[in-house]
Amino acid sequence: MFEEDLTPVQVRQYATRLYEENRAGVAAVCSGNDRDGEYHYALGSSRVDMRALSKALNSRLSGRGGGSSLMAQGTFRAGREAIEAAFREETE
Repeated sequence: MFEEDLTPVQVRQYATRLYEENRAGVAAVCSGNDRDGEYHYALGSSRVDMRALSKALNSRLSGRGGGSSLMAQGTFRAGREAIEAAFREETE
């Protein structure tokens, strides 16, 4: 899910709401734009370790951040298409 103009706190709250509603998958929320080349992100899941996913995505997307097994947040320095592709590949 991509949204513009959300604060990092709003990104985390949105991801929390999404993953609590859909406990089978991974919720990912990003806010930013390609013009600035930076997206704040939050990842949430009750079934997949978010620390491992965040580490893999940070490595691929020049990101920073981390968190717990249920929720991770941070910043990617990449464009939307690269984020979408990396997320698909890491969650298959």
